[in-house]
Amino acid sequence: MTPLPILTEQPHGVEVVEGLILHELGHQIYQDDDESRAVDELARNAGLSSLLNLVEDEHLERNLR
Repeated sequence: MTPLPILTEQPHGVEVVEGLILHELGHQIYQDDDESRAVDELARNAGLSSLLNLVEDEHLERNLR
């Protein structure tokens, strides 16, 4: 995480940083179990980590709402 949007006084910088923190906390809440780690390992071994991350992020954002 970086506070750069706040430090450089970007529009909505605080909201951006807060959203990124919430997003990363969501990974810990929803994807920090044995099953999720096993799927991550399978995806990494198959070279599909980036695709899995996109799918996980979409589900994560939906769950956080």
